[in-house]
Amino acid sequence: MLVWMWACGIPAQGVEPAAPEPEPVVEEAPPVAPAPEPVVEPFPAEGPFRRELLPGLVVAAYLPPEIDDIGYARPSPEVWAGADERLFVVTVDPARFEVVYRSKLAGDAGVGTADSWAREHGLVVAFNPGMFEPGAEATGYTRTSTFVSQPAVRRQSLYRSFFVVEGGKVDMLDIRPPSGSGKYAPVTELPAALRSRLEGADFVAQSLSILRDGAPAYPPRKNQWSELAYGVDDQGRLVVVFSRRPYEMRELGARVAALGLGIRDLLHGEGGPEASLVVRVEGLEWFAVGSYETGFFGNSNRRLWGLPAVLGVRPK
Repeated sequence: MLVWMWACGIPAQGVEPAAPEPEPVVEEAPPVAPAPEPVVEPFPAEGPFRRELLPGLVVAAYLPPEIDDIGYARPSPEVWAGADERLFVVTVDPARFEVVYRSKLAGDAGVGTADSWAREHGLVVAFNPGMFEPGAEATGYTRTSTFVSQPAVRRQSLYRSFFVVEGGKVDMLDIRPPSGSGKYAPVTELPAALRSRLEGADFVAQSLSILRDGAPAYPPRKNQWSELAYGVDDQGRLVVVFSRRPYEMRELGARVAALGLGIRDLLHGEGGPEASLVVRVEGLEWFAVGSYETGFFGNSNRRLWGLPAVLGVRPK
């Protein structure tokens, strides 16, 4: 009988029931502290440096190399006294980064400085895509696959450089603008094969040539200015060049060529106080602004100016 009662779970008379087993104590793991934000050491305030911020994205600064003076027009030294004279060069591998064009004419958000454009659109580098007309349309032929800022080709003979993005690759085309009267020519005046390539590209921008096939391309001029230029090198990478120190553009081209970096072609992005270069990568926010332009602005600018459009890159 005793066996039967235990088997049924009923304790025998006079036998104390077994005490329930205590619940296991589960200790809560201590909270995991969030990973610290990555800290990138600021760029040196003076002297040359080279920094790979991300695979395929390099920012460097160089002292301007010495070149022979062949009669360059130069401002008096006091005009740019205290300005950073280094040449900044940003190199971008298009296999790892996509080139992005944004314009207020296309209804894009973020209209403002290059920095605000970069924040709004996740750009790690942002800079001037070229000069603009009073209505914010580009001065030279400029289009993306879905938006046209300037549908006509600038006739001026200096506008021979066409920066092109096709299938994730970057290139610079040397195209002599159509001759004739008027400021602009319809794109139909270009040869059919060339027109087809421009219209089928992911992005095209026409501007003034500063460096062509590794040699200075700008003719002699009396004016000088701070400069933001961009183009391609001999390895097919996007290259952005910035100089706050004002130059006649043929001298700037000569100095860039003398760096020996393999920069093949450069076109004019913007000059004077509007020249802007912004880098925003993993805890680092850095920008460079232009200032001096003959007959327009002195060496006092310290802020980014608003831009109606921006060109930049972001990781693929």
